[in-house]
Amino acid sequence: MSKGSRVKSQKEAKQQAALQAQAQEAEQQQKAEADKPKYSAFTNPKNINWVILSGAMAAMVIVLMFMPQQLGAGITSVYSIMLWTGLFGLTLFRYFGKKGMTGFFTGSVAGMLLHIFAPVLQSL
Repeated sequence: MSKGSRVKSQKEAKQQAALQAQAQEAEQQQKAEADKPKYSAFTNPKNINWVILSGAMAAMVIVLMFMPQQLGAGITSVYSIMLWTGLFGLTLFRYFGKKGMTGFFTGSVAGMLLHIFAPVLQSL
Protein backbone atom coordinates (compact mmCIF):
# COMPACT_ATOMS: atom_id res chain seq x y z
CA MET A 1 0.00 0.00 0.00
CA SER A 2 1.42 3.33 -1.02
CA LYS A 3 1.57 6.36 1.19
CA GLY A 4 -1.09 8.25 -0.80
CA SER A 5 -3.67 5.47 -0.60
CA ARG A 6 -2.93 5.01 3.11
CA VAL A 7 -3.53 8.74 3.79
CA LYS A 8 -6.70 8.59 1.69
CA SER A 9 -8.05 5.63 3.65
CA GLN A 10 -7.26 7.37 6.96
CA LYS A 11 -9.17 10.50 5.84
CA GLU A 12 -12.13 8.39 4.76
CA ALA A 13 -12.12 6.57 8.10
CA LYS A 14 -12.11 9.90 9.97
CA GLN A 15 -14.97 11.21 7.85
CA GLN A 16 -17.01 8.07 8.45
CA ALA A 17 -16.38 8.28 12.19
CA ALA A 18 -17.45 11.94 12.20
CA LEU A 19 -20.62 11.11 10.25
CA GLN A 20 -21.45 8.30 12.67
CA ALA A 21 -20.92 10.63 15.65
CA GLN A 22 -23.24 13.23 14.06
CA ALA A 23 -25.86 10.56 13.39
CA GLN A 24 -25.67 9.40 17.02
CA GLU A 25 -26.03 12.97 18.31
CA ALA A 26 -29.04 13.56 16.06
CA GLU A 27 -30.62 10.32 17.28
CA GLN A 28 -30.05 11.29 20.93
CA GLN A 29 -31.64 14.71 20.32
CA GLN A 30 -34.66 13.07 18.71
CA LYS A 31 -35.03 10.74 21.68
CA ALA A 32 -34.75 13.67 24.10
CA GLU A 33 -37.41 15.62 22.18
CA ALA A 34 -39.67 12.57 22.11
CA ASP A 35 -39.36 12.21 25.90
CA LYS A 36 -40.44 15.82 26.49
CA PRO A 37 -44.13 16.36 27.10
CA LYS A 38 -45.82 18.02 24.15
CA TYR A 39 -47.86 20.41 26.26
CA SER A 40 -46.25 22.10 29.24
CA ALA A 41 -48.97 24.69 29.84
CA PHE A 42 -49.68 23.41 33.34
CA THR A 43 -46.07 23.40 34.49
CA ASN A 44 -44.72 26.42 32.63
CA PRO A 45 -44.43 29.39 35.05
CA LYS A 46 -44.17 31.78 32.10
CA ASN A 47 -47.70 30.95 30.93
CA ILE A 48 -49.62 34.25 30.98
CA ASN A 49 -52.98 32.46 30.95
CA TRP A 50 -52.73 31.58 34.66
CA VAL A 51 -51.97 35.21 35.55
CA ILE A 52 -54.98 36.42 33.56
CA LEU A 53 -57.30 33.76 34.99
CA SER A 54 -56.35 34.35 38.63
CA GLY A 55 -56.39 38.13 38.11
CA ALA A 56 -59.90 37.94 36.67
CA MET A 57 -61.11 35.91 39.64
CA ALA A 58 -59.46 38.28 42.12
CA ALA A 59 -61.01 41.27 40.33
CA MET A 60 -64.44 39.61 40.37
CA VAL A 61 -64.29 38.92 44.10
CA ILE A 62 -63.11 42.47 44.81
CA VAL A 63 -65.89 44.00 42.69
CA LEU A 64 -68.46 41.79 44.40
CA MET A 65 -67.17 43.01 47.76
CA PHE A 66 -68.22 46.57 46.89
CA MET A 67 -71.68 45.56 45.63
CA PRO A 68 -74.68 45.23 47.94
CA GLN A 69 -75.07 41.73 49.38
CA GLN A 70 -78.42 40.10 50.15
CA LEU A 71 -77.26 36.63 51.22
CA GLY A 72 -74.50 37.46 53.68
CA ALA A 73 -70.77 37.42 53.08
CA GLY A 74 -70.70 34.42 50.75
CA ILE A 75 -67.88 34.73 48.22
CA THR A 76 -66.75 38.07 49.65
CA SER A 77 -65.55 36.66 52.98
CA VAL A 78 -62.07 37.60 54.08
CA TYR A 79 -60.82 34.09 53.33
CA SER A 80 -62.08 34.19 49.78
CA ILE A 81 -60.55 37.60 49.13
CA MET A 82 -57.25 36.47 50.64
CA LEU A 83 -57.29 33.26 48.59
CA TRP A 84 -57.92 34.86 45.20
CA THR A 85 -55.61 37.83 45.65
CA GLY A 86 -52.99 35.41 47.00
CA LEU A 87 -53.31 33.15 43.96
CA PHE A 88 -53.04 36.19 41.72
CA GLY A 89 -49.88 37.27 43.55
CA LEU A 90 -48.47 33.74 43.30
CA THR A 91 -48.98 33.48 39.54
CA LEU A 92 -47.75 37.01 38.96
CA PHE A 93 -44.56 36.48 40.96
CA ARG A 94 -43.91 33.14 39.25
CA TYR A 95 -44.43 34.81 35.87
CA PHE A 96 -41.73 37.35 36.72
CA GLY A 97 -39.37 34.65 38.02
CA LYS A 98 -39.67 35.38 41.74
CA LYS A 99 -40.67 33.02 44.55
CA GLY A 100 -44.34 32.10 44.30
CA MET A 101 -44.92 31.83 48.04
CA THR A 102 -43.73 35.40 48.53
CA GLY A 103 -46.30 36.50 45.98
CA PHE A 104 -49.02 34.46 47.66
CA PHE A 105 -48.36 36.02 51.07
CA THR A 106 -48.10 39.51 49.58
CA GLY A 107 -51.37 39.07 47.70
CA SER A 108 -53.11 37.61 50.74
CA VAL A 109 -52.06 40.52 52.94
CA ALA A 110 -53.17 42.99 50.27
CA GLY A 111 -56.54 41.23 50.03
CA MET A 112 -56.98 41.24 53.80
CA LEU A 113 -56.18 44.94 54.02
CA LEU A 114 -58.58 45.64 51.17
CA HIS A 115 -61.30 43.72 53.01
CA ILE A 116 -60.63 45.63 56.22
CA PHE A 117 -60.66 49.05 54.56
CA ALA A 118 -63.50 48.30 52.09
CA PRO A 119 -66.16 50.09 54.19
CA VAL A 120 -63.95 53.17 54.32
CA LEU A 121 -63.43 53.07 50.54
CA GLN A 122 -67.15 52.46 49.99
CA SER A 123 -68.13 55.52 52.02
CA LEU A 124 -65.92 57.83 49.94
